Amino acid sequence: MTVITISQSGTDPSQGCIPLASLQHGRGCDDMAETRAGNLGAVHTKFNAADADVVFQSPDGVQFRVHRRNLEIVTGAFPGSEFDTCGEITHLTEPARVLAVIFDFIYPRRYPDLKDLPFETLAEVAEAVEKYEVFSAMPTCETRLREFIPQRSLEILGHALKHGYSSLVAEAVPHICRLPLSTVMEKLPLHYLPAWVHYYEAWSSIFAYARHSLRGDNGFQSCQKIVLGSPLVSSCCQACRAACVAYITSLQELNTLSALKDALSFTFNPFPSGQQYFHCGNCNGTWGRTDGIYLCYHFVTVSNSIKKGIDTIPPFDYFLKGNSWGQTS
Repeated sequence: MTVITISQSGTDPSQGCIPLASLQHGRGCDDMAETRAGNLGAVHTKFNAADADVVFQSPDGVQFRVHRRNLEIVTGAFPGSEFDTCGEITHLTEPARVLAVIFDFIYPRRYPDLKDLPFETLAEVAEAVEKYEVFSAMPTCETRLREFIPQRSLEILGHALKHGYSSLVAEAVPHICRLPLSTVMEKLPLHYLPAWVHYYEAWSSIFAYARHSLRGDNGFQSCQKIVLGSPLVSSCCQACRAACVAYITSLQELNTLSALKDALSFTFNPFPSGQQYFHCGNCNGTWGRTDGIYLCYHFVTVSNSIKKGIDTIPPFDYFLKGNSWGQTS
């Protein structure tokens, strides 16, 4: 049996009797009689219409006997009724568990809600729905994919970028914006890598700016207050500067935006990973905390600098339009 794989490329209806996908060796219907009789797979119980005029088979050997007219009306990539498959079984590349879902959307009945699908199957279904342009299934797939944010945000971002789901892009990006660059680049379509690199550089620049904004070593062994007894502190001493640089690095290594914001707000442990940083003590203060924990004044200024920088980073959509951005002192 000739294995024919469905594609989205068009064919010339003037050719008459042809399969849904391109024929091999230019064979006609008489030559394909053996195809109709041989290598039959198990038939899916739900898609076994007696009057079906097109038969698809999955790689795992399950046949789906459906109606060409429904495919023509509901989908955009399956060939329509002007094409005659001569009774040949057309082989698709998706497994039966995926085809069973997408064919459920070609008939006039209540569509499945896909609530019980695990993410891996849902992702396969969503990709097949786009490939075959099963328009009736697209909104449901989008809704269900959204429910897997933030757990599967990176995979969802790749799908959303590839198929133009801007709202999914906007919702997924905040959950992966702090992941290592290499991790994200492995999952994104190549066309979108330059935009992500610019976005990543914008994030990197706010930490670089925070380091740069630290006032240089004042030559003293401890931070000096502007006025004796004043809470205001001038430049960093060497110990506090080293502590602040280490603090900024630990913030930059946090791989979720929520963890970064928690650390910056000092709502929880202000030191990521629980690490304590030695500082001179002359710049200690509660700085608004009510839990009795004293912090270096410069930690607070660094935190405020980074928080302000985060607020200035444009959404990823800005970089998708070909823009770049950087923060300078």
